[in-house]
Amino acid sequence: MWNVSEIHPGGGENQTAPDAGLMSVWLRNTLLAVNGVLLLLLSLAGLVTNALNMLVFGKTGLNTGINISFFALSAADFACAALYVLEAVIMVDMSHLVRLPVDIVDLEYVVSYWLVSVVSFASWVTGIISVERCLCIVMPVRVKRIVTRKLVVALIAAMLVVQSLMLMASLVLMQFEVIPAKSGEITLAPPSEVMDTDMQATSSELTRPQASDRPRVFMERSGFLTAFITALLFWATTVPALACYIVIVVSTTFLAVALRQRERWLQTLPGQTSHNIGKNRKLVTTVVAVSVIYIVCFSPGASAIVTYFALPSQDALNVHVENLVFVLLSYAPIFQALSGMANIFVYFNMNARYRHDLKSLVGWGRTRA
Repeated sequence: MWNVSEIHPGGGENQTAPDAGLMSVWLRNTLLAVNGVLLLLLSLAGLVTNALNMLVFGKTGLNTGINISFFALSAADFACAALYVLEAVIMVDMSHLVRLPVDIVDLEYVVSYWLVSVVSFASWVTGIISVERCLCIVMPVRVKRIVTRKLVVALIAAMLVVQSLMLMASLVLMQFEVIPAKSGEITLAPPSEVMDTDMQATSSELTRPQASDRPRVFMERSGFLTAFITALLFWATTVPALACYIVIVVSTTFLAVALRQRERWLQTLPGQTSHNIGKNRKLVTTVVAVSVIYIVCFSPGASAIVTYFALPSQDALNVHVENLVFVLLSYAPIFQALSGMANIFVYFNMNARYRHDLKSLVGWGRTRA
């Protein structure tokens, strides 16, 4: 049920809580509602587009390394879109725009951990695609013997195993229980206060009995357990994702500069036709376009990671800026969801085979008998 009135407490006036700091709770909830709805729309579109991508690449054939990489990237984007749908639902519930029958705000921790892991895998695959195209320019004769289909499968499978282990570890370490409504048992503060509570309270304070008018999914999180999971995921997911981001920036810059030089070099080779040169140009342009979309859309998230670890810990969790930081961080998933959804337009415009298979798959242009 839509509950717009709850976004404007106190008759719609912009009231600021005593400890709201740089941003009022009302403004935070309003921006969260807008961002949550936008994220939900992009995520639902991403589910459709990436499902089509996987079907088309599967139909085209996974007999080349580049097709396998694009299929894996589409699968990762599909998983991200599914998680973003859940995150968007949590965001609109926290903003009071929608009131779910069950309070699932604690699932935000699980979704965040899983998203970082899946994004790390997607970054790894994008890095493989970019580096493989760079090697095609640096060593065009030997690249097919070096970057084989088996090597691509092994690299993708290795990262998939690592991230799967991280997801399993997070599930094993996290302990959940459902607290019945108005049971008087252990529960957390309402969603509108959960950020303030998490930042200021100790683990013992987080488990104080408090009445609730709806069931709540409660996650036990001691200081040690939270720190351990965060450290584990940081070294296994965040660091590789950031490293892949840097590699993609460097390789994409190199590809953009070397694209014209490679075309001139191909024209000097015997037996090269304009069709082959044009095909190579489109493939490199596709890789550059996908990488540029990735770089632009993942820049907010990468900047947030760098900024967070550049600031002293007490400043990063300052109660006076936590509402502002929380809202700013909510923009990163929107850009990332846009990245996963937009790739289909690049494939469609740059690849005639993809365009043909997609039209055939959806019955586009099919004439009735």
